[in-house]
Amino acid sequence: MHGYAGKVVAITGAASGIGRGLALRFGEYGSKLSLADINEPGLKQVEAELKAKGVTVIANSFDVSSVEDVRSFADITFATYGGVDYLFNNAGASAGGYVTEAYLKDFEWVFAVNTMAHVYAARAFVPRMIAQDRECHVINTLSVSAFFSFSINQPYAASKFAALSILESLELQMREQGTKVFCHGLCPGFVNTNFGDIEQNRSPRYALDEEGVAFKQTPGQQKSNYISKKLVTSGIPVEQCVDAVFEGLQEGRFLIFTHPLANSYMKKWRENLLDGRMGTEDNQLEMSHFIK
Repeated sequence: MHGYAGKVVAITGAASGIGRGLALRFGEYGSKLSLADINEPGLKQVEAELKAKGVTVIANSFDVSSVEDVRSFADITFATYGGVDYLFNNAGASAGGYVTEAYLKDFEWVFAVNTMAHVYAARAFVPRMIAQDRECHVINTLSVSAFFSFSINQPYAASKFAALSILESLELQMREQGTKVFCHGLCPGFVNTNFGDIEQNRSPRYALDEEGVAFKQTPGQQKSNYISKKLVTSGIPVEQCVDAVFEGLQEGRFLIFTHPLANSYMKKWRENLLDGRMGTEDNQLEMSHFIK
């Protein structure tokens, strides 16, 4: 009915939020799933939930900030199912604050998960997906933050800017080489998930600052975390975000936005840039566009 029955779907960040929502929907549609998350207890709960519904699923705890773990995720997925039709690089990390005071370990962690993990996955999965010689898709979770910055949303926004550039280059490569792999970027606004508590998924190697002492929140981080948690809990339901993913895939969109007012914001952002101004110069009142 939906065309996804029997398709192999690999999803990172599958223990909660958007990743869990995607896993449940693809499972409902009869897909075969390979799930990964650093949060092993949460991942096992999702696996059990899916198996109770008769879904074919494997779930393994991997840290996508590790190139070795991403390779292992690809290896076990292809060894189990023989191929991949949909790869969702969905795992995410978030840290905010002012550029001048944000911890360097925050930059390292957020870029490792939000940006470099996409590079690792491209190298581990895409050549094998190309070799399948059938239509398949790579969907990377970006964010509307790939298009605007605030004073206190670094390093998160920077990691998403970079991830968008990488994805666009990958899609251009796929078209230039005539492959059957198609790339998409999911650009959600605020979605009602537990993303505000993502700190619990921080890999131990990023848990210390430059002086080897436990993290203490800076004023900018405190402000960023307070605002982010309020906005996330006011966001759209996960199911609405998942609906947007399937709609975007069916329509073949490169960028998939989850919020109806995103287009009007993006047009204003582009106009500002073309006028030689910051794209976000007028954006303070636009935040509501990415909540409901």
